[in-house]
Amino acid sequence: MNRSLALVSALALLAACGEPLQPLRPAPRPPEPFACDPAATPPAVESLQWKRVAAFTADLEGALELTGDTLCREIDRIDCEAVHLVALGGNDALGAAQYTVVASPLATTPAAVDRVVLSACENAVARDAAGAPRVFTDLPPTDAPADAALAERQAAALYRRLLARDAAPDELAILAELTVDPAGAPRSAREVDVLTCFSIGTTAEMVLF
Repeated sequence: MNRSLALVSALALLAACGEPLQPLRPAPRPPEPFACDPAATPPAVESLQWKRVAAFTADLEGALELTGDTLCREIDRIDCEAVHLVALGGNDALGAAQYTVVASPLATTPAAVDRVVLSACENAVARDAAGAPRVFTDLPPTDAPADAALAERQAAALYRRLLARDAAPDELAILAELTVDPAGAPRSAREVDVLTCFSIGTTAEMVLF
């Protein structure tokens, strides 16, 4: 009699005698529910990183569907990236013999960020106004007064393009104020497109990660 037949015979005998069959392997224990230890040390806060010039301009170009020569140019001759290289976190090895980047943003960094983003937004709006809109499709840039509902949809779309996330309701409520000027007069769709793009593109979330 081989082993398999002997095992079957033994199991049949135990069943006939009314003995409960024991599992060949013990049943796995259910996992214990996860619980936070109140006395545990919280994780260390991660430091924010400065999104330097190459990553910053690449994100702008991708979000607004621009190229390096249409993003921003000073006096229509020199790329803003070259003019504001150091302020945006780069190093100028050839022009200034600066072989390492600055450790943190400079006093001129906010102005350089504003300059590049404003130019990029204006260029993208001008391109969409001259032809079929590619970025500002919810609120096409025209001289007509901006529709509030369309402006909100455009702001939500720009949040996804520039920050890769959905906008919170309070963020959209703040941007809705851009549809009128300080005197309460309605702004044109073109103006609202530029201002909305600039407002989102210059947030700390855009320049840090």
